[in-house]
Amino acid sequence: MLTVNRFAAENIWQQPFRSVILILFVFICTVSLFVSSFLTDSMASGINEARKQTYADIIVVPSGFDENAKGTLFEGRACTMMFKENPLAQVEKTEGVAKASQQLLLETLELSCCTSGQVQVIAIDTRNDFTVNSWLGGNKLESIGNTDLIVGSEIGLKKGEVFYIYGKEYRVSNVLEETGTGYDSSVFISYDSVNDIIETGNYREVFGDTKNANELASMILVKTDSDYPTETVNESLKDVLLGQSASPYTVSSIIGGLSEQLDRFNAFGLLLDFFVILLSLAALFSFITVTARQRRNRVGSLLSVGISRSKIIRIYILEYFYLLLIGFAAGITVACIFVFPLYPAIRQTVSSPFHIIDLREALWISVKIFLTLILILGISVSSAFYEILRHEPAQLAEEQA
Repeated sequence: MLTVNRFAAENIWQQPFRSVILILFVFICTVSLFVSSFLTDSMASGINEARKQTYADIIVVPSGFDENAKGTLFEGRACTMMFKENPLAQVEKTEGVAKASQQLLLETLELSCCTSGQVQVIAIDTRNDFTVNSWLGGNKLESIGNTDLIVGSEIGLKKGEVFYIYGKEYRVSNVLEETGTGYDSSVFISYDSVNDIIETGNYREVFGDTKNANELASMILVKTDSDYPTETVNESLKDVLLGQSASPYTVSSIIGGLSEQLDRFNAFGLLLDFFVILLSLAALFSFITVTARQRRNRVGSLLSVGISRSKIIRIYILEYFYLLLIGFAAGITVACIFVFPLYPAIRQTVSSPFHIIDLREALWISVKIFLTLILILGISVSSAFYEILRHEPAQLAEEQA
């Protein structure tokens, strides 16, 4: 005696073309929805990580170079920029500034070990840095020597490996965990190390006639006193730095711009998802309706031999469910095979912080897609078989024109 499960399985094997078409519908829908959700969720995660990992409240950069700084901090774009005159002393004296740390951004040639094109070299003051220090767990920069290097997670180097920057040999002392910011594709050296490079005199086109690297800075990160509103301190810095070719920006304003960009992308993604779901619903409804009409005789025959309507509907629901499950599993598998290994390449093309979602979030996306597909299938099957099962067996068994 055929069970409901076996009956459904035989229906699938006896109609391979019909089965493949349905699987293909579900496969395309699953891949489209997963990739769309993956991109928007990873961008949202990246912006949230950037907000948490920057640690600074205000960033001071050379006037006109705010896009360069934004590209370095959040998008991993390499650049070289410097203040005409280092404003660190004025920044530190401004009321409401609790901490200030300077960084020097140097663009170097492509490294063979790296996934990105050019590499951003960032010189940090190991004595008062509060960003990289926080990533390392605090107070670990003091042990960084002139020949040591800290690398971001995307650089592709391991602790202890050696390579050259500006003709000098460095050994990797630490590899940062992924931050979701442009720092992931950067390497960090100390200001003392920059002084050693300057002393060689081989890179005058980069450093000019400067004898002391501490006089050079590209960006100043500011941590405000908790008693002072960030916007108030930012306005004070604007007054202090007026006429010095230096401009302060609150990190929240920069992140806010990125959030607006994410909102636009998310709106486009939701619109795309809507059309994918609508198209899938229309395709599955049409497909199941047509095949249901072709099965009227079959349903009539089953009713005539005493098989109940409830059992018949379970047979067809199970058949479509198995096909949906195959298409869904194939779609998720293919999407993961392509999306996760290509994550570094995808990040390079997205002009926004991009932090890959974890397994739990990917699983939740998969669950939402599966429930959506079940809903679409339920609507399609219910609508298609409702009219058929209202008729008497003799009517259904008649040949259809």
